[in-house]
Amino acid sequence: MSRRRLWEGLRPYVMIGPAMAGICLFVMYPVIYLIYLSFFKYNLMNKAKSKFIGFDNYDQIFTRGDFYKALGNTAVYTAGVVVLTMAISLLIAVWIGKKGRLNAVVQAGIFTPHIISIVSVSLVWLWLMEPNLGFLNYVLKGVGLPASPWLQSSRTAMLSVIIVSV
Repeated sequence: MSRRRLWEGLRPYVMIGPAMAGICLFVMYPVIYLIYLSFFKYNLMNKAKSKFIGFDNYDQIFTRGDFYKALGNTAVYTAGVVVLTMAISLLIAVWIGKKGRLNAVVQAGIFTPHIISIVSVSLVWLWLMEPNLGFLNYVLKGVGLPASPWLQSSRTAMLSVIIVSV
């Protein structure tokens, strides 16, 4: 086998090597280590006092009712964010793909949140969803709809968090 053919065969693995090393170091190792630790009653202050308890941690989790509530909330949140993000992103991509005068302004408006700190964005959303003086309730009242408690009610909090995430 010539050097050139050997290099052509090895080149993809050499190119992907650094990324795979990062994935192994920062993703796979922590996951495997956390699975290992899940079988222990771990003492953060003194590792020597940690003891192996087997599947007791899993037994405690799967017998709690609030675990299934949290799992359901996570599933609803994930499905809502994924479906809405994909649909809205597709619509915006198709719309921006068309040529128009406002294209540059719309693009700037869409990409600006990626530049701004997430803390600033969350503060803006808190102001928008404020129950008494928030802009979203002002708009709802303006069109004759009742105001929403947004983040203050367990009925609307999940939808509000999904809207902010999308």
